[in-house]
Amino acid sequence: MSRVEALYRWLSRERGPDVDRAFVAGLAHAEPPYDAEIVRILLRRPNEIAWSGLVAHYPLLDAATRQQMLGKPELLRAATAAALTAASEDGRAAALELLTDHPCPALSYHVADALRDPAPGVRAAAARVLCRTGERLWSDGSGSPVGPEAATERGNYIEALRQALRTFDLHQRPDVLEVCLWFAAELGDGLWDVLNAPRSAAGHVVARHLSAWNGPRLAGFLLLALGQPAWQRSAQRLLEGWSSRDEVIALLRRTDLLRDPRVRGHLHLLHRPRWLVMHGAALIDLPRDVRSKAPQWVCHLGFTAQARLRYLMIWQASPMPELHRAAVYALAHLGTPEAARVLAEVAARPGPMSRFARWYLAGAATRGAASGARSTVTAGRGGEGRR
Repeated sequence: MSRVEALYRWLSRERGPDVDRAFVAGLAHAEPPYDAEIVRILLRRPNEIAWSGLVAHYPLLDAATRQQMLGKPELLRAATAAALTAASEDGRAAALELLTDHPCPALSYHVADALRDPAPGVRAAAARVLCRTGERLWSDGSGSPVGPEAATERGNYIEALRQALRTFDLHQRPDVLEVCLWFAAELGDGLWDVLNAPRSAAGHVVARHLSAWNGPRLAGFLLLALGQPAWQRSAQRLLEGWSSRDEVIALLRRTDLLRDPRVRGHLHLLHRPRWLVMHGAALIDLPRDVRSKAPQWVCHLGFTAQARLRYLMIWQASPMPELHRAAVYALAHLGTPEAARVLAEVAARPGPMSRFARWYLAGAATRGAASGARSTVTAGRGGEGRR
């Protein structure tokens, strides 16, 4: 056994942070076969110091070592956080490479800090991580995450985006700004404050790139932009041109935004949008959870009363129960005499919504009678006063 091998064996039996640091420092200068031996030693020492050294040399690790590290996610997360603040530029870049391969929203705040790193390569790597993490979390943009852990992950990421948004003029990363638009609803007014700030470059960058970024992930941003005077025209132009299946699905999965009066009140700006004209008659090629949302939109889009009623009449006759049900509810929401006549037809024939239609019509008749009685009393009182 050589002196070097004896030294490695002796050190590997010792415990303590100083020994861990010695192995980590040695790994930065080790040559084969000793680099592989140090990796094996550090891997068997499951603590933050040892594993942060492994993270800092992530590009050099083989697939088996990486897989073993993924088996201890909490330790790997702590080690990666430590590596992100390492003095070595290579170590910080290596930690970001790991996060590019395996996004961890819990560390997004540290990644947002790295957008202002003095090393250009680290800043670029941090932007890639934020974008990759956003791609994983955005998915289809269909709403809130399922379960408390997923909600916490998403919350951590949104806070990191807020930081990245506030510091945009320092890091100047358009790709990160694009991802911020995907999460416009969650970023809230803070996004618009930045985009509308006259001294910030962010708004100018978005305006310059918006057409190139146009796509399903912008559904929430474009809907909210309809209520922003500075962005209304651009949003209207892009939304009226949407027509693909993915774009339709992305829009209908943001039906939750119709609860916002600023969105609902500006949908009338969209006159005969291509996405509804092309898919509206049947909706058969859309997922079930999506097609049932369409009738709500027709109540607010910029259609004529006749066009609105025509869509709802087609849909209430649909053999698809979820679309039939949603169309009947939308007809009741319209509350027009024409809609009431269609609901009378629904009430007269057997079906799952006939009882609701009868209930609605009975209530409408009661409300109409009560309104007429109040009008008569008011008129009578007026006449008494004149006498």
